[in-house]
Amino acid sequence: MTEADVRKRLVEALEADLVGPFVPDAHPQGGQEILPLAPSRWYLTGFLAPQGGRVPDAEDRDSTDDGLAAGSESSAEDAGQDEPEPKRPVRFPASMGLSVFLPPGQGDTIDIDVWYADYDKIEVPIDRTDKKKPGWKRVPHGPIRVPVPLDAALLQSKDGIPVLGSRGLVLRGELRTTEMDGLDPGTRMLSLFLVNERGAVERDRDTQFVFQVRMELVYERGFVSRPNRRGEDGSDEDQRVLALSFREHREWAVGRNTSVEKPVEKDGKVTRLRTTQLPCFEVPQVGHRRIDDATLGMADLAKLDGKGLANALSPLVEEYGKWIEEQRYAPLDRLEGTRDDLMNKADRAKKRIQEGIELLAKNDKALRAFKLANQAMHVAALKADEVREDRRYVNGRQPEWRPFQLAFVLLNLPSLVEANHPDRKIAELIYFPTGGGKTEAYLGLIAFVLLLRRIRGQGSPHEGRGVAVILRYTLRLLTLDQLGRASTLICALEEIRRRNPKELGNARFTIGLWVGASATANRLREVHEALSDYTPGRTDSPFPLTNCPWCGESIKIQNIKLVDAEGKPTKKNFSRAAVYCDKAQCLYTEAKVPGLGLPVLFVDEQIYQEVPSFVVATVDKFAMMPWLGDAGMLFGRATHLDDVRAYGVMHTPTSGARPLPEGLLPPELIVQDELHLISGPLGTMVGLYEAAVDYLCERPTYGAARPPKVICSTATVRRAREQIQALFGRQMCLFPPRGITEGDNFFAKVEHDKPGRLYVGVGAPGRALRAVSVRSYAVLLAAARKHFDPKGDPKQPADPYMTLVGYFNSLRELGGMRRLVEDEVKNRIDDIDDKKRPLLFIGPHPWAADRKLEMPAELTSRENTERVKETKRRLAARRTSTDPEPLDVVLASNMISVGLDIDRLGLMVVTGQPKTTSEYIQATSRVGRAYPGLVVTCLNVMRPRDRSHYERFVSYHESFYREVEATSITPFSGQALDRGLVGSLLSMIRHGIAELAAPTGVMNVHEKRPAAEALLAWMVGRARRHRKFPDDDAETRIAGLVEARGKSFLDAWERVIDEAKKGAATRTYSKNDRAGNEGKTLLFTANDDPPADHHERYFQVPTSMRDVEPNVHVWLRFKQLDERGA
Repeated sequence: MTEADVRKRLVEALEADLVGPFVPDAHPQGGQEILPLAPSRWYLTGFLAPQGGRVPDAEDRDSTDDGLAAGSESSAEDAGQDEPEPKRPVRFPASMGLSVFLPPGQGDTIDIDVWYADYDKIEVPIDRTDKKKPGWKRVPHGPIRVPVPLDAALLQSKDGIPVLGSRGLVLRGELRTTEMDGLDPGTRMLSLFLVNERGAVERDRDTQFVFQVRMELVYERGFVSRPNRRGEDGSDEDQRVLALSFREHREWAVGRNTSVEKPVEKDGKVTRLRTTQLPCFEVPQVGHRRIDDATLGMADLAKLDGKGLANALSPLVEEYGKWIEEQRYAPLDRLEGTRDDLMNKADRAKKRIQEGIELLAKNDKALRAFKLANQAMHVAALKADEVREDRRYVNGRQPEWRPFQLAFVLLNLPSLVEANHPDRKIAELIYFPTGGGKTEAYLGLIAFVLLLRRIRGQGSPHEGRGVAVILRYTLRLLTLDQLGRASTLICALEEIRRRNPKELGNARFTIGLWVGASATANRLREVHEALSDYTPGRTDSPFPLTNCPWCGESIKIQNIKLVDAEGKPTKKNFSRAAVYCDKAQCLYTEAKVPGLGLPVLFVDEQIYQEVPSFVVATVDKFAMMPWLGDAGMLFGRATHLDDVRAYGVMHTPTSGARPLPEGLLPPELIVQDELHLISGPLGTMVGLYEAAVDYLCERPTYGAARPPKVICSTATVRRAREQIQALFGRQMCLFPPRGITEGDNFFAKVEHDKPGRLYVGVGAPGRALRAVSVRSYAVLLAAARKHFDPKGDPKQPADPYMTLVGYFNSLRELGGMRRLVEDEVKNRIDDIDDKKRPLLFIGPHPWAADRKLEMPAELTSRENTERVKETKRRLAARRTSTDPEPLDVVLASNMISVGLDIDRLGLMVVTGQPKTTSEYIQATSRVGRAYPGLVVTCLNVMRPRDRSHYERFVSYHESFYREVEATSITPFSGQALDRGLVGSLLSMIRHGIAELAAPTGVMNVHEKRPAAEALLAWMVGRARRHRKFPDDDAETRIAGLVEARGKSFLDAWERVIDEAKKGAATRTYSKNDRAGNEGKTLLFTANDDPPADHHERYFQVPTSMRDVEPNVHVWLRFKQLDERGA
């Protein structure tokens, strides 16, 4: 049995439990089903009630109790919002059907095959005694063929078309012609319903229900698909490209109170369409194209010279060129212009790749950095593989680039090497499906940038030190998850540097984690307090990684040591935290690197002193720039340097520190991962603060301005061009450029011969979402246990499905489900073998086994960092593991939508359709990365959007990348300027004008007003470029608004300082500078009491970019008819 076989059994179990029958009719005991309960209590869906008996019994909790949401509202980043349901009475369905298109015609017939089952109430003898027990015996019917004349009047007649022998099942419908664009004149639209018109009864009401209902429409002339022309004539480039990519996708039918199976297409014709209560669609894997003649091995590339690299890499360019020509002349019946645009972009990418290869042949420093970067990536990949459950590099296999990764690195080399290259100010967007290797692509670039800066910096005052790269995420889980990968690369780079100090300097390569205080410590004193906390049983560690990034050994709290400036352990005069590894063979033991430890900085205070080469941060943290004088250190604002650390305006240099006339070099590469999350209110604030980041990185140093190169990454995006323009003020270039068919862009191709990710929809009209979720959880957990052997191979096929990941749109729904898992789900599967079987069924349970369920874990913002780390560790543990203890159920919010990269996971249940397709794709892509994934989406059909997704399940999933929503970012809107303009402008002024950087530098605004005005003018220019305006007046209006508000702030600043000087007082920026003894602080937040002085109120600055309202309240006031006035 394979993983795909186990997955198939889980889907079969789901159907057997929710729809029925208990076993198929072909089973040895099929056709003998006698249920101990009324079938409407035993099965959840797939039945039709009589028209007059649709109201559920009052005690039927599966229909009447929808108490899923629990707890109070939350403002957390992943809290979400409960979607309200229309207030309508709960009713069982009495009809189900399909809507289809038929070719023009008159007087023809369509055949309908109907299947259903009745359940008769009987008395069942028990244990060969005279005792009898009531039971419900299944009586299957079908297929019953019903020829239906395509006559509109007949279909709408009072009597309809009866199903022979069914005691009241009737086919009704509507037939009309349609003039829809894209269809032939006279095309007909048929909506056909199977209706239960049996009489309702009070007692034993299920005798009038019909169960396991399905119908199939058979039309030999062939059905007509819905026209697929959306976006072809649109002004939006994305729409035209998507229309081209998905031009072959067709929707053949829409379910009504049910869904539709994926039809079989023969010779371009579909003649059969069948309903299903559990629609399924397998999204195929996207694989990587092999280029046999190209050298892709990292170690191989590290050994070649410029000429050798040209020979080794030229096949990549040549094969790409051939593919472009094939696509350029592929026959199309429409959208040729869009195809030509795409191929021109691909051709441009090919030329840029070739330019990168040529650069390596003529630039010795770039060549050296490229070779060392390959060496570092090779070592990092091997080290990461050593702790992987399923080793990749065995039997002589070595790490190698995927073609798109290597092509992306080569394409960007020229603009990274030359600060004035025309592509330097282009934002590159890596667009590739989740799990495709985007992270390794930009890590390769990061390694190159770090090495090149060090190589070039030797002999200069700055030595190539300082922050060279900023890698940013939006969510804490994602940041912590990616920190591990990046840290392994930094360890590899540091090992290379140790062996080449003359070439790469004496200062070590380090990575710093710059995130909120909830994830890491801000001060060394906080680490000291954690190390001094001897609470019994405490095992949590302030270090963000659970394992050594070099060897995989567990990192415990006792591995953290506070050391003084000489590197000696101390409890008083500590200057930095050192984290050591206990494994004797590791390179980062205390004996081998005394006073230093792992090259991972996790305390803000230490980050500002050592100034890491590479900073991993959350976007939120950049809201702290105006609050922290130390923040300027991240942008090269240092005044002195020694062998260990740098000094800025907040520090007192030692006597041996060397002065830096122009500081350190600012960051030259900014990587924004998961771009699609930078949208809405958060994206708007990020766009405003990004202007400050861009300016501080671009400032001229050592003779030239060095604008940062911007790299973005995502697997789901729409209107990225506009989003990137608003965020970064740059044009965008997509890589890999799209092809003319979805899934094929040369570097990627759809792999139809391998199992993909299987999506299953569960919708139960008349049932509560609570019941749908509980039943789905229970049956999947029990069915997985049926195929699992606790004493078997740890890698047995059922293992990926033994941990269920539950995904929720709101924390309240998640909280409610946690309660149900701990109680109802646990009780259901504790003795499912005995409880969930028909009367007189002999033998073991056919699709489930008893399971003892342990307490569920959570991955949400409610969990502290230590708990999140432990939960992730347990998620990766196979079911046979004892340390760590594996998990049965993990309940998660959108916190896992990105960054949870655990290959073992294979099963997810999504409760309620996520609000955006992007979120749905990202979240469900967490499972099925290494094994055939199964995603069960429980839909609440009382919600119109959920119902639509259910009834069109197959067609939606067939092209759901087309449905990804456009993002909205408005950084220079009035409300955004109210919230963030002062913070962003103050960041630029404080860290861009040296005389204003210190805590008391706020007093020097008069002398530096012209310089501040120049920065305001820069901001105004940014506002003019952040979007395409409809006319010149709109651009002028926005620019004028920014300028006016900026000048008002500067005027207020001067007046505040004037008042302070009158009283011989000194003012400082913020309490975070810890300079309260030097003067009263100016900055305050919306949660603080506002100052009495009107001018001081201008200094309200947020400390988080999430301090915004995601929506606004609108009150409608209706005038009385006789009310006068405007």
